[in-house]
Amino acid sequence: MSLLPDSVRAGFYAQKQINSRSRLIAWSHRGRFATGLRLAREVGGARTLDYGCGDGTFLGLLMDGQPAPRIAVGAELTTAIVADCRDRFKAQKGLHFMVIEDLDRPAHQSAYDVIYCMEVLEHVVDPAAMLDTFKRLLAPGGTLVISVPIETGIPVVVKQIVRQIAGWRGVGHYPGTTG
Repeated sequence: MSLLPDSVRAGFYAQKQINSRSRLIAWSHRGRFATGLRLAREVGGARTLDYGCGDGTFLGLLMDGQPAPRIAVGAELTTAIVADCRDRFKAQKGLHFMVIEDLDRPAHQSAYDVIYCMEVLEHVVDPAAMLDTFKRLLAPGGTLVISVPIETGIPVVVKQIVRQIAGWRGVGHYPGTTG
């Protein structure tokens, strides 16, 4: 992941996390994406959905590699994020972005061979409802890949200390840690 495509490098997540001045932050986030991409190569799938895609980093990297999905959709909560992704990835054939509520349309029923939900579920009030949504969107025999950060014990203490120090140094995007 040393050479990121311009469309990925320009994303807000990539700028603040993957390309962070802090080597620890960059290493941590790059490692998670590398693991996700390795898993994606094993899982395959012609029709891919990234639910909670953020700035499109994962899908941009997935589409840049081989074999790339035939169709990939990134879904996000806000129209501003979707518009930014559409603009940055407009040249990427087969890559589309939409607001999450658009997934309620009948065209998306059983439409995806694989759904990725990376570091989103821990922010959701009703995870059971989201899992029902995934069940509705997955094609028969489809694969659901969920990733959540470890947020207990020593790892969470270390993570919070690193975030606090990064905030003091003005590195990354950790609201409430500056100053």
